[in-house]
Amino acid sequence: MTTDVYSFIPFTHENFDYVKRVVQLARDSRNKGAEGTLAASLIYMNAVDYIASHLLDNFNNIEYLITYQELKATIFKKEIRNRGVPLGKLINELEQFEFPDKTAFITDLQTFNRYRINLAHNLMRLNPQQIEQIDPDISVFWETAERLFDRYDTIIQNITIIFESYRQQRGYRLPPPPVTATNQEIYPPKTEG
Repeated sequence: MTTDVYSFIPFTHENFDYVKRVVQLARDSRNKGAEGTLAASLIYMNAVDYIASHLLDNFNNIEYLITYQELKATIFKKEIRNRGVPLGKLINELEQFEFPDKTAFITDLQTFNRYRINLAHNLMRLNPQQIEQIDPDISVFWETAERLFDRYDTIIQNITIIFESYRQQRGYRLPPPPVTATNQEIYPPKTEG
């Protein structure tokens, strides 16, 4: 975690090109039989975990920077890493913050998590014919993930503006605008085909 409010660039992504390719692979695999269905679902599970964790990491970092700077390092929240934390715990942690589009984002995360749990925990109980029958439910699962990508993009854009405003109000010298990814870059719109 950085302790420098001057150089912190919120919502930068690790492995940007890889994340972009993998999400597109999920979209391309969606209608390719049982194997494609399962592959797409697994990718969506990981992508949603990634954005929830990424959002929480950045919220924690912003909170840390502001309290560290404003209170002269006397009271501040310690670093919390969210990689590998179950989605349900990430949802609980995100609920502790107020942020734009929170209610819709949390509701979609909870819906996605219910579908994820159902699919992940019941998969071995299904026979091959039943796997093909999960398609109606799985499309809701996928569409919820796509909606989360859109909401995530809106949230990071709004929080980035708010954080930049905070820095300007306090006279911090701002670095050049970062090259940050938007939803359209990481999660480009689905192509028909």
